[in-house]
Amino acid sequence: MPRAAASRSSCPARPGVGKSTIVRRVLDADQQVRFSISHDRAPRAGETNRVDYFFVERARASARMIEKGAFLEYAVYQNHFCGTSRAAVDEPTEKGFDP
Repeated sequence: MPRAAASRSSCPARPGVGKSTIVRRVLDADQQVRFSISHDRAPRAGETNRVDYFFVERARASARMIEKGAFLEYAVYQNHFCGTSRAAVDEPTEKGFDP
């Protein structure tokens, strides 16, 4: 059963430092925590759209989603767009889970 009040947490860090490992351990340890899928660059081998990330083209993201205020945070890193949409965080929060 979800907790009465949900909180939001993030795991920001540079690429390749082990964010995914930390997130997996937190998800395994606490069934109330939900993973919010970020928007990111083109998929790498073995990555699946809507599972690992929402893969979006930079032009599409900036033209539509950023202008509409759809992101809590976003950046362009090494000429690739990445960000976390409000919907990816709001949906589990509204259900009482911690994204």
